[in-house]
Amino acid sequence: MKKSYLHHLLCFVLLTLQTLLLQCNVQSQSLIYGTANGHLVSIDYLSGAYNVIPASINFPNPNTSFGCAIDQYNGRYFFDPAPISGSGVIRYIDLNTYETGVTCSFDYKNWIEYNSLNNSLIFETPGGDFYSYNLGDMVLTHLSTLPASNATIYGETRVYNPVNNTLFFQRYTDSTYYDIIDGFTGNLIHSMVAHGGVIESAVVDYQTGVYYGVRHDSIVHFDPVTDVVTPVIALPMHLVHLNNQMAVYDQDSSKFIIPTYNNASNKAYYIVADVKKPCIDRVFEQPDMNVNWQRMYSKPNTLLTRISDTLFCPKGVSYKWIFNNDTIPNIASSSFKPTRSGLYKAFVQYPDYPSESKEFNYTMTNTDEVQPPASILLYPDPADDLIYYEISDKPDGTGDVYHIAIIDNIGKIVFSADRKDPMHKGSIILKSLPSGFYAIQIRSQNFLVTKKFLHK
Repeated sequence: MKKSYLHHLLCFVLLTLQTLLLQCNVQSQSLIYGTANGHLVSIDYLSGAYNVIPASINFPNPNTSFGCAIDQYNGRYFFDPAPISGSGVIRYIDLNTYETGVTCSFDYKNWIEYNSLNNSLIFETPGGDFYSYNLGDMVLTHLSTLPASNATIYGETRVYNPVNNTLFFQRYTDSTYYDIIDGFTGNLIHSMVAHGGVIESAVVDYQTGVYYGVRHDSIVHFDPVTDVVTPVIALPMHLVHLNNQMAVYDQDSSKFIIPTYNNASNKAYYIVADVKKPCIDRVFEQPDMNVNWQRMYSKPNTLLTRISDTLFCPKGVSYKWIFNNDTIPNIASSSFKPTRSGLYKAFVQYPDYPSESKEFNYTMTNTDEVQPPASILLYPDPADDLIYYEISDKPDGTGDVYHIAIIDNIGKIVFSADRKDPMHKGSIILKSLPSGFYAIQIRSQNFLVTKKFLHK
């Protein structure tokens, strides 16, 4: 009898501990982090619970913070506590341990973003200069200068997109501009006047690269390359943009959480929307209206991105690369340059969880396979519904039959055909393809050549 009682008691204790652990894991997925009154704080958007996390000696009063960024995969919250003073220091808090530290000291930062593919922070100065700070080797690099040096970047409407390694932001001169820069070099890739006006509260889905924002009291899906805006959900209340707060996006559950303010009641609220269903989940009052610069630690799945001839995955604790279901030996970094075409995956261990990427269909495009040299002329670029190509520097004896393919920015072949043209030129209809960056690849028995282009 006594043994039976002890057995049931032990089972009860184990089940209780298991339930608590599961609750903690679920809760950690729904926490929005911010700063208030010199403390790191968290808000659970599922329950509305508000928690003040004790400050350490390395955590200054961040109420003047102009911007923040988060490493979604490793749980590092970066913030800039005092850019206006001219002596700003980018600090961070490890959200797994709550340890704090200093990363970079630099004057007059306007905002910061985190690049998960090369483990660096990107920020811009009022003069239009872009800088990158590598968190691994602690090197500060000047990347580029914005053409319109007097431009003002609009609030929190900037977002790093790991799917195509770009940073999108809005800026003002006499008009509203959409700009896209390369996440490694800072080079301006695309710039256009946004005729539809400002996009508030921009976020991006890490697995699809789709952008969401708010325009005219509706949640929208928008394309910064074409300025095409598609309404997704009407907001249940008028949106009042709060300059000291940012919308956040839960990468795990596709929840878009938008802060707003009601003048009549002098209260602030959070609107929680599911952009995939799509629907409004709930609206609840903010437990503390003084929370600044929010970001969410949501632990998304590992993503593989191809840049030139190299595959990149986010920075983690350890890595395992897989080719056609076989582990590749002696590879322990977040980047890998394949030597063969085929299906690749990366398994990454992060501080708090492991994650395996989806398969990436990699087709060799490096110069070693181009025998002898050949090149492609593409026009127009950016292209609308039709793109023309010409193969130049053709080697003797190549013949007139070649295979042509178009590959999207996640390695998927979206067009494939065999062509025979003695003039080595032709056209491809792009009308059915979404806007974005693509690569055109042409292969014959004797050569392979690839070139990237932008489809508007």
